[in-house]
Amino acid sequence: MVLAAEIRLYQRQKGINSKIHLAVNERGLPVKFIVTKGTRADCKEAINLLKNLDAKLLFADRAYDTNDILSCIAK
Repeated sequence: MVLAAEIRLYQRQKGINSKIHLAVNERGLPVKFIVTKGTRADCKEAINLLKNLDAKLLFADRAYDTNDILSCIAK
């Protein structure tokens, strides 16, 4: 059984999470980043990270396999 105090603690912790969306160069050094709420989907920020980047390759996991991202890469 979950206590009400545990639920409130979870909600409070959930509210302070954040996520760092990061683009790196060929050496793994950060070149661009965006900080969002922890619940924000990675694929929603990928296009913002890809804008104005001069890159020949893109390495990403399945979460980034969306039509919008693929269209952005094709340009």
